Amino acid sequence: NEPNIFFDPKSSESRFPLYSTGARDDRIQRAGLEAFLSYWEAPGRNPASSVDGRKMLDLDRIHIWAWDARPFPDFPLRSDLWRDGRQWERGHWLTGRAGAASIAAIIRELAHESGDVPVETAGVVDVADGYVIDRLMSARDALDPLFSAFAIDAAETGGAMRFTPRGTPPAEVVTPDDLALRADGDFGLPSLTRAQEADLPLRVKTAFLDVFADYRQASAEALRSTAASERVHELPLPMVLSAPFARTMAERVLRSVWAERTSVSLALPPSLLRLDAGDVITLEGGIIAQDLRITRIVDAGVRQIEAVRTDLALYDGIQAGGLPPPGALPPPSFGDVLAHIMALPMIRDTASPPSPLIAAMADPWPGAVNIFRRLSGGSFSLIAQAGARASLGETTT
Repeated sequence: NEPNIFFDPKSSESRFPLYSTGARDDRIQRAGLEAFLSYWEAPGRNPASSVDGRKMLDLDRIHIWAWDARPFPDFPLRSDLWRDGRQWERGHWLTGRAGAASIAAIIRELAHESGDVPVETAGVVDVADGYVIDRLMSARDALDPLFSAFAIDAAETGGAMRFTPRGTPPAEVVTPDDLALRADGDFGLPSLTRAQEADLPLRVKTAFLDVFADYRQASAEALRSTAASERVHELPLPMVLSAPFARTMAERVLRSVWAERTSVSLALPPSLLRLDAGDVITLEGGIIAQDLRITRIVDAGVRQIEAVRTDLALYDGIQAGGLPPPGALPPPSFGDVLAHIMALPMIRDTASPPSPLIAAMADPWPGAVNIFRRLSGGSFSLIAQAGARASLGETTT
């Protein structure tokens, strides 16, 4: 969608593509690349030449715009070196994005390792910078954080496991005429249960690995301004994310918990067998039509449905965006020092007392390497400094 358009406040030609909200969206960038590459990789779409047998397009030599030689995350964070770092957030760079993990691919990988059940992930389009499995666990335990973070429901249907993101359009419109006699003998309006405010969280806290802070453990939280509650909902995310992205996740979880505080129980006839857990139905017949997300189905003659009242606008998709504010420069990083005492004759008669020659190198080079002598008692004394990096290697011939 207008890939030639670029946002840059310093440019007179700066603007957003048509239909763009102006927010960063790694999902559409990835989807565009996958669509293009998969199209030309399909049989029959990239014919071979009748002259020399070469394909019309050499897929091994495709280059994607715009790769950048500057290392991530120094670019975009090092504003002292590059002035276009703030444009990275809404620019077309692949730097820091191309290696992101597809949530659908993670689900398929984990499901494949746990069995041969077919998996459907067609609607799952989110990505994360990384996902960590640091101990032995079941596939369900590994998938649970993904379900919470990216609002995904799982249901078995037609012999396959279907993973569906929340926020999909309603699958069915239900009127009072569609309701069936419930197991308790009641018929008519569904039964509603509303959670008490004291049972709902005041805040949601997430723990994650910060992609812009050398993968260090970090946390983010969302706070509800008014609530008769002091509960804190912990949301551990074994994922590599940016802090703004994690904060947006926490805010969505908090809003969804409060929006879905009303549980609904109703019965539907077997003719609506196509409905699965995770589907949304619109219940009409009251003053206001209500969207209900199905959480559980029990088939016992009629279909006993448990659902929660939901707001589809909560799941319009969360943006991956947000750069940390410009701050102090990252601390210098030096490699281990490799030093050798060289077996060479004394070439300076001014050395008193006679001392050996020492060569040292490190990558990256810190500028100088201090050399200490161990003294009696366990202390050390500085005796020299190697001010230049030596070239160390091994002769092979």
